[in-house]
Parts: sequence; structure tokens; C-alpha cells
Amino acid sequence: LARVAEGLGWRAWCLDVREVSGKGDLEKYLQRERVDGVLGVHAHRAGRLLVGSPVPYCILLGGTDANVFVYDTRKRAVMSDAVKGSRTLISFGGGMLSRMQRHLDYAGPAVLMPQSVAPPSTAAPGGAWAGGVPPGAAVFVLPCGLRDVKDPSYLVDAFRAWHAEDARVWLLVIGPILDNDCASRLFSAIGGGGGGGGGRAR
Repeated sequence: LARVAEGLGWRAWCLDVREVSGKGDLEKYLQRERVDGVLGVHAHRAGRLLVGSPVPYCILLGGTDANVFVYDTRKRAVMSDAVKGSRTLISFGGGMLSRMQRHLDYAGPAVLMPQSVAPPSTAAPGGAWAGGVPPGAAVFVLPCGLRDVKDPSYLVDAFRAWHAEDARVWLLVIGPILDNDCASRLFSAIGGGGGGGGGRAR
């Protein structure tokens, strides 16, 4: 997102909400950098820091917002306050958008932005990060932070069976470990230690 913004001639910063101690800390950062607008990724994670922000902001909904946090009364209240204070609500899916509008009692501006990615050819799997995937493989890439709501362990048996029939088929999971128990289940299911090429299933 920052690269797109910079390509349009804007200055852009990426700030991890895990590195922000609270709303006051964020406001100081926004003032120091003279930020004109904020795109908050996730209605709860970013939204809790943006409620009442003096800087205009938009909220990009995340799957965890719609599938987990919305069922927690306290988190739902925070998300509702966050989206009602935003300039617009952005969602990658129509179903998610309508569900969140209903749950959060939000009738303000909303943008539906279907997800699509056209990676450059240099982004094709290769090198050490591909975990020894051979050239010519049919690679299914699942980018996700390992946690219960994005637990890819249910795919392991299906891909193992498919790989046994056609050795070109691989599943490549790329992302940080956000929940150690979830990661342990995945690594146990594939019989590897995780990290780099350590967790391949055949």
C-alpha cells in the first residue's frame, strides 16, 4: 500500500499497531510526521487507536474483524465506534461488508474493493524461501499469519494426497506465527519444524 501511495506522489509510512503503546502515542506520531490521513488495517486492531483521532482515517476490514472480533461484545463496541468515526469503510468482499455494516450498525460511506494480485515474475517461488520447491511445480501460495482463524492445517491431508498423485503440486504457506499453538498443530501435521523449508509435507 505504501508503494502504491508513493507511486502516486504521496509520502507514506507503515506503522505496526503492535509497536504503538496507545492512542496518545499514535497521536504524537501523526503530529510529528505531519500525517494528513490514515488507512487503518483492521477495525479492531487499528480502530481502537483511531477512535477520536484528530486526523481523518479510513478503516480496511479484516477477516478477523468479521469472523472473530464481531462476536466479542467489547471488541464489537470498539469496532463500531471506529467505523462510525471513519471517512469510509473498505472491504475486500461484499458478504463481509454487508455483515459488518449490520453488526456494527454502520450506514456511512463504504467501498468494495475486490482482492486481486498481479505479482511480477521476479516474485515467483524460488531460492531458499521456497523451501526446496522444484522448478516447474504447481505452487498454491497461502499468505497468512498463523492463527486459529487462518489455520491451514486442515489443508495438509488434501495436499499430501494430491502431491502423492502429482508430485508437481505443492502448498506454500507464507506468513508470521501469530499463535504458537496453531503453528505447532500445523508443523505437527506436516511433520516439520517450520520456518524456511523446514515444514514441507509430501
